[in-house]
Amino acid sequence: MSSTHKAFHFSATIHTDDLAVLGCLRSLSQHAQASGNARIPWGGTKRDDWERASHHATFHFSSADYREEFVRQAQRLLPKDIWQVVSTQDDDPAVPQNTH
Repeated sequence: MSSTHKAFHFSATIHTDDLAVLGCLRSLSQHAQASGNARIPWGGTKRDDWERASHHATFHFSSADYREEFVRQAQRLLPKDIWQVVSTQDDDPAVPQNTH
């Protein structure tokens, strides 16, 4: 695992049954990660990953503040009955994704 990915160890796992909401959450995670590599937060949240994980997706951030901003913006913009935060962790590093 790269040291960059290790720095993204503040995670939020979200459940939604709506693929469009997943797309919105992916964008919001990039928006919330205000510095560093803004693509790391949504790594491992593609449709196939989400389907394999029973409609759960885990987003990783480099600070608790960025994670909180992600959740805050999702709460502000998305109806509460179509998604939920399942868990948050402070020691869950992001894993580099295979780009092939």
